[in-house]
Amino acid sequence: MGADRTGIENQSQLRSATNAAVRANMAIYTLDIRGLQALVPGGEAQNASMRGTSPYSGKSVASAFDSNATAQETLVTLAGDTGGRAFLDSNDFGRVFTGVQQDTSVYYLLGYHSTNAARDGRFRRITVRVNRPGVKIDFRRGYYAPADFQHSTRDDRERQLDEELASDLPTTDLPVYFSAAYFRIADRKFYVPVSVVVPGSQIPFTHNNDQDRATLDVLGIVTDPAKRPVGQIRDTVRLALNASQLVQRKNVQYNSGFVLPPGAYHLKFVVRENQSGRRGSFETDITVPDLKSVPVKMSSIVLASQLQANNKRKSDNPLVRDGSEVIPNVTHVFSAGQHLYLYYEVYEPGRAAANADAKSGTNGSAIHLLTNVPAKDAHARKIAELYRHRWTIETAFQELEATLNGEINTLGYPKAALFAFCVALVAYNVLSTLKAALRSVHGEQVVADEVSGYYVANEIKRMHDGMMIAIPEEEWVVFHELAPVELGGVLVELAKAVRLPKYQKHPRGPKKPKPRKQSGAKIKHVSTARILEGRKT
Repeated sequence: MGADRTGIENQSQLRSATNAAVRANMAIYTLDIRGLQALVPGGEAQNASMRGTSPYSGKSVASAFDSNATAQETLVTLAGDTGGRAFLDSNDFGRVFTGVQQDTSVYYLLGYHSTNAARDGRFRRITVRVNRPGVKIDFRRGYYAPADFQHSTRDDRERQLDEELASDLPTTDLPVYFSAAYFRIADRKFYVPVSVVVPGSQIPFTHNNDQDRATLDVLGIVTDPAKRPVGQIRDTVRLALNASQLVQRKNVQYNSGFVLPPGAYHLKFVVRENQSGRRGSFETDITVPDLKSVPVKMSSIVLASQLQANNKRKSDNPLVRDGSEVIPNVTHVFSAGQHLYLYYEVYEPGRAAANADAKSGTNGSAIHLLTNVPAKDAHARKIAELYRHRWTIETAFQELEATLNGEINTLGYPKAALFAFCVALVAYNVLSTLKAALRSVHGEQVVADEVSGYYVANEIKRMHDGMMIAIPEEEWVVFHELAPVELGGVLVELAKAVRLPKYQKHPRGPKKPKPRKQSGAKIKHVSTARILEGRKT
């Protein structure tokens, strides 16, 4: 049964249903399920008795006919405007379905090109005529022209964003870049800052009142594994600039955030520029960890190249501190003239260290490593050993530079500087061989803690010229012919006669604090003449 056409709401619903069917190219066949009705003056038995004189004057019957005709009129209108048929006043529903089948089984499909190229979305009426007399034709009364973005209504634009957000397929008409992180703000409560970037070269600007203007609609949603929404963002970014050329060489970045508990989430953002209606989407998964179950409790690491003033007194965003906001660099591309900021947070470091000391029984002497190497790739002990090996290399380079003069500042010619470094490297290998002989005799720890490489190198430097004079050259030939094992034995015998205290290290003590400077007002000036005069007396 059709709805009454009286009332704005009913008319709006009827018009909306007709428009949707026409846009979808769908014909609607309507049926009055009441069938053939007999309208009696006193009304139907299921209704209460009428009062007044209307049952006797004929007004009640006239009102019943009007109501029935009005309800059937909506069915006729809905069917006629969409190209279908209305079946009324019939109790034979089988005949109705047969009529629908026959009507849809035989038809003519007509097509044409309109001379009206405007994409304004308006309703365009059409009329179909035939030359054969006595023929009744049923056809659709018109259609809606395609509408571009500028002629679409506000509801159409909102529906467009909602459909894009619900779509499983991405849209790439407008390039969109996205990044997200997580920071703990309370127990089982995290702030997830998100940044959406659109290249400025992809944004069309319009000139208005000596300014270049543009607007971007941003719509984002966060869903849990069951695809239930747990957070949503809807915002419009308005750009008003004096020179759009500056923006077209850079990016337009939108920053916002969500407050979420630990868990796995899916984020999707849709961005639309409101000049031509181009859209772009970006979606990704993010896992907010439960930091109670991890040994090192820390946030994401945010890379940034700029700080921006932000005077908000209260904000959940941890990137806002002391009147400044860290602007994440989404693309992670930095030029030579830019600063590189790294922002992250470590939670409960003292408690983690105390728990580790209690478990290991080290009483505060344990070493705590903070690394991004996964535990499955390398154990903490292995990482520590690699770092110890690295620092031996650092120590070797220090000895090459300080003890063996491997870096000479006056050697400006690259090949000369490289030759000097190579000579120092050969000398370092010789010095390492001598230290190995000393370690084999006096112990590895003693040589490492007490023997100074500087004093050993200085001893060789002072004695070399004298030995070359005192010992003839042919006496050194025997060492050229020794095998490595034999040479090692000779060095060990010589090491037994070395007096280690002669090469004792002298560790540097703690630095003395600098004396406090006194201002000129506290220091009394006395002339030299007065001092000499005082000594005479």
